[in-house]
Amino acid sequence: MGSEQLFTLFVVMCRWVAVGNEPFLTGYNGSYLNSTLPALRNIVNALQKAGQADTVKAIIPFNADILDGAALPSQTRFKVEYLDQILPMLQIFNNTNAPFSVNLYPFISKYQNPDFPLDFAFFMGTTSPVNDPPNVYNNALDASLDALIAALRAAGYPNMPVLLGEIGWPTDGNEFATVALAGQYNQQLINHLQSNVGTPLRPGVFTEFYMFGLLDENIKSILPGPYERHWGMFFYDGVAKYDLNLAAGTNAAVQTLQSAEYPPYMSAQYCVLNTFADMTNLTQNVDFACSRSDCTPLYPGSSCAFLTPEQNASYSFNAYFQFQNQDPNACNFQGLAKITAENPSVGTCRFPIGLVKYTPAKNPNSGSSPGVRNLSTVLVVTVFTLLLNTLFCFV
Repeated sequence: MGSEQLFTLFVVMCRWVAVGNEPFLTGYNGSYLNSTLPALRNIVNALQKAGQADTVKAIIPFNADILDGAALPSQTRFKVEYLDQILPMLQIFNNTNAPFSVNLYPFISKYQNPDFPLDFAFFMGTTSPVNDPPNVYNNALDASLDALIAALRAAGYPNMPVLLGEIGWPTDGNEFATVALAGQYNQQLINHLQSNVGTPLRPGVFTEFYMFGLLDENIKSILPGPYERHWGMFFYDGVAKYDLNLAAGTNAAVQTLQSAEYPPYMSAQYCVLNTFADMTNLTQNVDFACSRSDCTPLYPGSSCAFLTPEQNASYSFNAYFQFQNQDPNACNFQGLAKITAENPSVGTCRFPIGLVKYTPAKNPNSGSSPGVRNLSTVLVVTVFTLLLNTLFCFV
């Protein structure tokens, strides 16, 4: 099969082709400022040559860094320093009938500013509305969407559709990142957007949206904050974190998150602190374990932040042990650790168990092992399939 055939096979399964992700993020220091526009042009041309341009659209998922941060939504504009890049992009989106895609996270506003009112994020009305006459904003999402719409109007594209490429709430890594708050936010988000109430600048207009994310990502960079590894609606094992009605606000029957029925766990064994050991090198060994696994639940305000120093060490050792597929040699730490069958989980602090790796039989004709190599991948596919034909059709 030639490359063009492969490309065609791929794109017919998609609605959008994302060209990068948040390329103008301030943290990138302009690294993608001059390469994103040429890449967009290349993808648009490729879609046209493949005969897919009518059904598959090239988009760029932007973040709020492209806006100037004006005090009121109606006053918001694209940052002047990005106009040379953004204006040609807008022209391409307009010519190809593609939406303007943006990732919005009210949680990050709360994370960066503890005084940010939670009720403003959670669609519950607010004691601090944004007055932008003649409009009044009682929630952060509508204010953010209309800020973008105002910028699009000022740029000459008042009717360009807006797509929420990512939106959600994390469940760990911060005092405001909890399972309860994430479930509440995501349900209210679905209720609000699927009610078709729209925003003050676009009343009655539905904004297409994609929830972020499916599963937690336990090796993702935590440079923005430890919460970055915990956006999933499912734990790493495919177990739903909270109840969610995906069909709320529509005439469809209730559609809820479905947990994986039989997660492929490894043996029920954990690596914990040996309390009879010499503790001289405990700190160094804990640091070693956490540098090679995920210890973000131990951060201040997180689900395991309340652990005693001994339990903290056990969590760290176990995280590394599970990352190493329960290799007995990974539970030593200079004699500081031991393997136990007793689950050390406490309250909201869940000690993980690894997932079984699966290697299928070799294909005798090819000498290779085809198919999925890890049951965690099967888990992702299984859980994702449960969500198809609801909100989650983004590939």
